[in-house]
Amino acid sequence: MWKRLLDLKFYEYAEDVSAAWFATRIKRVGNSRKSMFQEQLGHIGGGSQTLVDALVAAIEAKGGAIHLGTPVMEVVSDGGTVKGIRSQKGMETFDHVISTAPTPLVSRMIPGLTDAEKAAYDAIDNIGCVCLVMKLKKPVTEHFWVNVIDDEMEIPGLIEFSNLRGMLDHVVYVPYYMPVTHPKFVKPDAFFADEAFGYVKRINSAISEDDLIGYHVGRLKHAQPICGPGFSRRIPEIQTSIDGLQVADTCFYYPEDRGISESVRVAKEMVAKI
Repeated sequence: MWKRLLDLKFYEYAEDVSAAWFATRIKRVGNSRKSMFQEQLGHIGGGSQTLVDALVAAIEAKGGAIHLGTPVMEVVSDGGTVKGIRSQKGMETFDHVISTAPTPLVSRMIPGLTDAEKAAYDAIDNIGCVCLVMKLKKPVTEHFWVNVIDDEMEIPGLIEFSNLRGMLDHVVYVPYYMPVTHPKFVKPDAFFADEAFGYVKRINSAISEDDLIGYHVGRLKHAQPICGPGFSRRIPEIQTSIDGLQVADTCFYYPEDRGISESVRVAKEMVAKI
């Protein structure tokens, strides 16, 4: 069971996954169980958007501004001290900068880092993900999460959000993790929708073509850091060699995996240092 799931998550990297990372994932799921056969999960009322809206409101109430669609082209430093950021809007001066961009983007974005720091960020590999969300008229199963280890199905599982949180329609998420170099990564959206919906109909024969209301496909190039053996020794310090500049992405949660709770924890630690 584990081999099939690891192969569909990490492909050629599957043999190099840290046992500490793997065990922590099992522990996290195990802690959600009241007993061996009874899992208990919760969610934020209104979904993650509730948290996002609260953060936006708090930032703006304190005089902060949020600039969407404004990629940072460079974090500017001078004499070992951060000076600000440069974007399409030009140079903006800041006393402190926090970067949460994926580590593979850091060395190019922050030229003032040391060569050793750049090499450390560049050495962290990531798996991409094609994220398929389907809206259906019927539920596929009665479960929130179903792992799939059928050799004839190239998905690691189905996550049925509508079985965790009440919704008007039935919402199913299907993750296609794979290296971005995999030929399948660039296939059209319809390919993934057709393939995954075919699997859904095999899992639940009561579902027909008429039950698919719609779908949406997104792609992430840096969806999951590949945490190999000894990974903790490869993670750079959050505080960089540049005074006033902190850098962290989801790999800094290690041995924990990506999650909103871990994001909040690390964010609090970074803000406390300021």
